[in-house]
Amino acid sequence: MQIPLALGVQTGGSVIRPAAYCGIFAMKPTYNAIPTLGQKTVSSTLDTIGFFARSIPDLQLPADAFSLCDDQHPEKVCLRDVSIALVKTPMWSHAGPGTIHAMQKTAVILQNHGVRVEEVSLPDDFDDTDTLTRSQNAIIGAETALAFHEEYHSHKDDLDVSIRNLLENHFKHADAEKARREALDKLAHLRTVFNTIAAKYSVIIAPSAVDEAPMGLGDMGSPVFNTMWTWYTYLLSWG
Repeated sequence: MQIPLALGVQTGGSVIRPAAYCGIFAMKPTYNAIPTLGQKTVSSTLDTIGFFARSIPDLQLPADAFSLCDDQHPEKVCLRDVSIALVKTPMWSHAGPGTIHAMQKTAVILQNHGVRVEEVSLPDDFDDTDTLTRSQNAIIGAETALAFHEEYHSHKDDLDVSIRNLLENHFKHADAEKARREALDKLAHLRTVFNTIAAKYSVIIAPSAVDEAPMGLGDMGSPVFNTMWTWYTYLLSWG
Protein backbone atom coordinates (compact mmCIF):
# COMPACT_ATOMS: atom_id res chain seq x y z
CA MET A 1 0.00 0.00 0.00
CA GLN A 2 1.63 3.24 -1.16
CA ILE A 3 -0.45 5.60 0.99
CA PRO A 4 -0.81 4.52 4.63
CA LEU A 5 -3.73 6.84 5.45
CA ALA A 6 -6.35 8.76 3.47
CA LEU A 7 -9.47 10.82 4.12
CA GLY A 8 -12.77 10.42 2.32
CA VAL A 9 -16.28 11.83 2.50
CA GLN A 10 -19.32 9.56 2.54
CA THR A 11 -22.69 10.87 1.42
CA GLY A 12 -23.98 7.50 0.26
CA GLY A 13 -21.17 4.96 0.34
CA SER A 14 -17.93 6.65 -0.74
CA VAL A 15 -15.85 5.41 2.20
CA ILE A 16 -16.89 1.89 3.15
CA ARG A 17 -17.57 0.66 -0.40
CA PRO A 18 -14.21 1.59 -1.99
CA ALA A 19 -12.41 0.22 1.08
CA ALA A 20 -14.13 -3.12 0.55
CA TYR A 21 -13.16 -3.08 -3.12
CA CYS A 22 -9.51 -2.42 -2.28
CA GLY A 23 -9.28 -4.90 0.59
CA ILE A 24 -8.36 -2.24 3.15
CA PHE A 25 -9.92 -0.91 6.33
CA ALA A 26 -12.18 2.10 6.62
CA MET A 27 -14.08 3.98 9.28
CA LYS A 28 -17.08 6.24 8.78
CA PRO A 29 -17.63 7.91 12.15
CA THR A 30 -20.95 9.06 13.49
CA TYR A 31 -22.39 12.03 11.60
CA ASN A 32 -20.82 15.36 12.55
CA ALA A 33 -18.13 13.75 14.70
CA ILE A 34 -15.61 15.54 12.46
CA PRO A 35 -16.43 19.11 11.36
CA THR A 36 -16.74 19.62 7.59
CA LEU A 37 -15.18 23.09 7.82
CA GLY A 38 -12.98 23.66 4.76
CA GLN A 39 -14.72 20.97 2.71
CA LYS A 40 -17.18 21.59 -0.12
CA THR A 41 -20.35 20.12 1.36
CA VAL A 42 -22.78 18.31 -0.93
CA SER A 43 -25.39 17.23 1.62
CA SER A 44 -25.37 18.93 5.00
CA THR A 45 -27.52 16.11 6.38
CA LEU A 46 -25.42 13.17 5.19
CA ASP A 47 -21.83 14.22 4.39
CA THR A 48 -19.48 12.50 6.85
CA ILE A 49 -15.67 12.56 6.84
CA GLY A 50 -14.08 9.12 7.21
CA PHE A 51 -10.72 7.37 6.98
CA PHE A 52 -8.94 4.70 4.96
CA ALA A 53 -6.00 2.71 6.40
CA ARG A 54 -4.08 -0.55 6.02
CA SER A 55 -5.06 -1.88 9.45
CA ILE A 56 -7.47 -1.27 12.31
CA PRO A 57 -4.71 0.10 14.61
CA ASP A 58 -3.81 2.59 11.87
CA LEU A 59 -7.38 3.89 11.89
CA GLN A 60 -6.68 5.02 15.45
CA LEU A 61 -4.11 7.54 14.18
CA PRO A 62 -6.54 9.87 12.32
CA ALA A 63 -9.16 9.21 15.00
CA ASP A 64 -6.73 10.59 17.59
CA ALA A 65 -5.77 13.49 15.30
CA PHE A 66 -9.44 14.50 15.08
CA SER A 67 -9.95 13.91 18.83
CA LEU A 68 -12.61 11.23 18.35
CA CYS A 69 -13.55 9.67 21.65
CA ASP A 70 -15.82 6.81 22.68
CA ASP A 71 -18.74 7.61 24.94
CA GLN A 72 -17.43 4.87 27.21
CA HIS A 73 -13.91 3.52 27.58
CA PRO A 74 -13.73 0.16 25.75
CA GLU A 75 -13.31 -2.87 27.97
CA LYS A 76 -12.27 -6.43 27.31
CA VAL A 77 -15.27 -8.62 26.60
CA CYS A 78 -15.41 -12.41 26.56
CA LEU A 79 -16.37 -13.64 23.09
CA ARG A 80 -19.13 -15.76 24.57
CA ASP A 81 -20.73 -12.59 25.91
CA VAL A 82 -20.83 -10.98 22.46
CA SER A 83 -24.04 -11.08 20.43
CA ILE A 84 -23.91 -10.25 16.73
CA ALA A 85 -26.76 -9.48 14.35
CA LEU A 86 -26.16 -10.55 10.77
CA VAL A 87 -28.32 -8.16 8.73
CA LYS A 88 -28.56 -8.90 5.02
CA THR A 89 -30.89 -5.88 4.58
CA PRO A 90 -33.83 -5.64 2.13
CA MET A 91 -31.24 -5.14 -0.65
CA TRP A 92 -29.92 -8.72 -0.32
CA SER A 93 -31.25 -9.64 -3.78
CA HIS A 94 -28.48 -7.40 -5.22
CA ALA A 95 -25.71 -9.41 -3.52
CA GLY A 96 -23.25 -11.20 -5.78
CA PRO A 97 -21.38 -14.43 -5.01
CA GLY A 98 -18.43 -12.63 -3.40
CA THR A 99 -20.63 -10.83 -0.88
CA ILE A 100 -22.74 -13.91 -0.16
CA HIS A 101 -19.60 -15.97 0.51
CA ALA A 102 -18.08 -13.26 2.72
CA MET A 103 -21.19 -13.04 4.90
CA GLN A 104 -21.44 -16.82 5.24
CA LYS A 105 -17.73 -17.17 6.07
CA THR A 106 -17.94 -14.37 8.64
CA ALA A 107 -20.78 -16.11 10.45
CA VAL A 108 -18.93 -19.45 10.50
CA ILE A 109 -15.70 -17.92 11.85
CA LEU A 110 -17.53 -16.10 14.62
CA GLN A 111 -19.59 -19.11 15.62
CA ASN A 112 -16.47 -21.30 15.71
CA HIS A 113 -15.06 -18.89 18.29
CA GLY A 114 -18.11 -19.12 20.50
CA VAL A 115 -19.80 -15.88 19.41
CA ARG A 116 -23.58 -15.89 19.26
CA VAL A 117 -24.61 -14.93 15.72
CA GLU A 118 -28.24 -14.34 14.78
CA GLU A 119 -29.54 -13.56 11.31
CA VAL A 120 -31.88 -10.61 11.75
CA SER A 121 -34.49 -9.41 9.28
CA LEU A 122 -35.50 -5.78 9.40
CA PRO A 123 -39.20 -4.94 9.88
CA ASP A 124 -41.59 -4.16 7.04
CA ASP A 125 -40.86 -0.43 7.44
CA PHE A 126 -37.48 -1.07 5.80
CA ASP A 127 -38.64 -3.38 3.01
CA ASP A 128 -39.79 -0.71 0.57
CA THR A 129 -36.44 -0.01 -1.08
CA ASP A 130 -38.01 2.34 -3.63
CA THR A 131 -39.28 4.59 -0.84
CA LEU A 132 -35.90 4.51 0.88
CA THR A 133 -34.19 5.48 -2.38
CA ARG A 134 -36.65 8.31 -3.02
CA SER A 135 -36.07 9.61 0.49
CA GLN A 136 -32.32 9.63 -0.02
CA ASN A 137 -32.64 11.34 -3.40
CA ALA A 138 -34.99 13.99 -1.96
CA ILE A 139 -32.46 14.88 0.73
CA ILE A 140 -29.38 14.85 -1.49
CA GLY A 141 -31.12 16.62 -4.39
CA ALA A 142 -32.38 19.53 -2.30
CA GLU A 143 -29.14 19.98 -0.38
CA THR A 144 -26.87 19.64 -3.42
CA ALA A 145 -28.91 22.27 -5.22
CA LEU A 146 -28.35 24.62 -2.30
CA ALA A 147 -24.65 23.76 -2.04
CA PHE A 148 -23.96 24.41 -5.74
CA HIS A 149 -26.43 27.23 -6.29
CA GLU A 150 -23.78 29.93 -6.67
CA GLU A 151 -21.51 27.83 -8.89
CA TYR A 152 -24.39 26.85 -11.15
CA HIS A 153 -25.49 30.42 -11.77
CA SER A 154 -21.99 31.86 -12.15
CA HIS A 155 -20.19 29.16 -14.22
CA LYS A 156 -22.37 26.09 -14.66
CA ASP A 157 -20.40 24.90 -17.71
CA ASP A 158 -17.46 24.17 -15.42
CA LEU A 159 -19.53 21.81 -13.28
CA ASP A 160 -19.55 18.08 -13.95
CA VAL A 161 -22.54 17.10 -16.08
CA SER A 162 -23.89 14.85 -13.30
CA ILE A 163 -24.00 17.81 -10.91
CA ARG A 164 -25.66 20.03 -13.53
CA ASN A 165 -28.28 17.39 -14.28
CA LEU A 166 -29.04 16.91 -10.60
CA LEU A 167 -29.49 20.65 -10.06
CA GLU A 168 -31.62 21.14 -13.15
CA ASN A 169 -33.84 18.23 -12.21
CA HIS A 170 -34.22 19.72 -8.74
CA PHE A 171 -35.15 23.14 -10.12
CA LYS A 172 -38.06 21.58 -12.04
CA HIS A 173 -39.76 20.40 -8.84
CA ALA A 174 -41.40 23.16 -6.85
CA ASP A 175 -42.11 20.84 -3.92
CA ALA A 176 -38.49 19.69 -3.50
CA GLU A 177 -38.10 21.18 -0.02
CA LYS A 178 -41.38 19.61 1.08
CA ALA A 179 -40.12 16.23 -0.17
CA ARG A 180 -36.90 16.72 1.80
CA ARG A 181 -38.80 17.44 5.03
CA GLU A 182 -41.01 14.40 4.50
CA ALA A 183 -37.92 12.27 3.91
CA LEU A 184 -36.36 13.46 7.16
CA ASP A 185 -39.60 12.66 9.00
CA LYS A 186 -39.53 9.18 7.48
CA LEU A 187 -35.97 8.64 8.67
CA ALA A 188 -36.83 9.89 12.14
CA HIS A 189 -39.49 7.19 12.35
CA LEU A 190 -37.08 4.50 11.14
CA ARG A 191 -34.58 5.63 13.78
CA THR A 192 -36.86 4.66 16.64
CA VAL A 193 -37.58 1.29 15.03
CA PHE A 194 -33.91 0.56 14.40
CA ASN A 195 -32.82 1.70 17.86
CA THR A 196 -34.97 -1.04 19.38
CA ILE A 197 -33.27 -3.66 17.21
CA ALA A 198 -29.72 -2.37 17.73
CA ALA A 199 -30.06 -2.33 21.52
CA LYS A 200 -30.20 -6.14 21.56
CA TYR A 201 -26.77 -6.70 20.00
CA SER A 202 -23.11 -5.90 20.58
CA VAL A 203 -22.34 -5.60 16.86
CA ILE A 204 -24.31 -5.47 13.62
CA ILE A 205 -22.69 -6.88 10.47
CA ALA A 206 -24.05 -6.01 7.04
CA PRO A 207 -22.68 -6.03 3.47
CA SER A 208 -20.51 -3.09 2.39
CA ALA A 209 -20.56 -3.77 -1.37
CA VAL A 210 -22.67 -5.68 -3.88
CA ASP A 211 -19.75 -7.86 -4.96
CA GLU A 212 -16.14 -7.61 -6.05
CA ALA A 213 -15.14 -4.28 -7.62
CA PRO A 214 -16.25 -3.78 -11.25
CA MET A 215 -13.53 -3.62 -13.88
CA GLY A 216 -12.20 -0.26 -15.06
CA LEU A 217 -12.70 3.29 -13.81
CA GLY A 218 -16.03 4.01 -15.48
CA ASP A 219 -18.12 2.21 -12.87
CA MET A 220 -17.67 2.87 -9.16
CA GLY A 221 -20.18 0.18 -8.23
CA SER A 222 -23.59 0.40 -6.60
CA PRO A 223 -23.96 1.99 -3.14
CA VAL A 224 -27.22 0.10 -2.55
CA PHE A 225 -25.91 -1.57 0.61
CA ASN A 226 -24.44 1.64 2.05
CA THR A 227 -27.25 4.17 1.99
CA MET A 228 -29.27 3.01 4.98
CA TRP A 229 -26.22 2.93 7.24
CA THR A 230 -25.32 6.49 6.27
CA TRP A 231 -28.84 7.48 7.32
CA TYR A 232 -28.84 5.53 10.56
CA THR A 233 -25.51 6.85 11.82
CA TYR A 234 -26.88 10.33 11.15
CA LEU A 235 -30.11 9.59 12.96
CA LEU A 236 -28.51 7.73 15.84
CA SER A 237 -26.19 10.67 16.45
CA TRP A 238 -29.27 12.76 17.20
CA GLY A 239 -31.11 10.02 19.13
